[in-house]
Amino acid sequence: MKSKKTTEQVHKLVTEIDNDPDNYQTYYDLCMLLINEESFDQAEQLLNQSLVKFKSNDQARSLFEYGIGILLYTNQMYEKAIPVFKLVDDPKLQHDAYLMTAQSYYALSQYKMAFAFALTASEGHKQDPDTNKLLGDIQLATGDLKSARDYYDTALKNDHSNELVFNRGIVEAGLEEGNSINNKYFDQVKRADPKYFENAKQKLEDINKLITNKEN
Repeated sequence: MKSKKTTEQVHKLVTEIDNDPDNYQTYYDLCMLLINEESFDQAEQLLNQSLVKFKSNDQARSLFEYGIGILLYTNQMYEKAIPVFKLVDDPKLQHDAYLMTAQSYYALSQYKMAFAFALTASEGHKQDPDTNKLLGDIQLATGDLKSARDYYDTALKNDHSNELVFNRGIVEAGLEEGNSINNKYFDQVKRADPKYFENAKQKLEDINKLITNKEN
């Protein structure tokens, strides 16, 4: 059930579409709102209708293709999302499309492909925290802790989310003998969100497996 605020946002966007039916951005904004609210069938229908309506506008086409990719990714349909993201050819969207392609490959545990697309996404966006976090996540998943540390440290210049700080703590623990949970990154997350820290501690078991596998 949609909240009152969401219902109002939907109504506002629908009114804007009625008043200016040629503004494709409003259609896209409505699609993203529907996806956020998990109204996936409605979002899919509107995305497909919008793609047809604005098919002669290359920028609009790219935007709605990207939106379809987001819908598929959100529904964990990563293998289907990847070729859709690769259709996006608007230069303004290509960084995001490369990043989402990398995210999709990462979700499929195809780390070499994920790294390649994330690295491409980083071109011209060397300080982007989302891109650097993903590069760090990929390197962490493959057990390359020193490389993961470098990417996370770059991401931390512009982002201090609990997940990022905790992952940096995992790297710190992995690089220290004994994998201690006593480091400044874990302490920071523990202070900011104790519940998140407790739920995320199970990741520490994974790092032990990664290190063991890399050594063997």
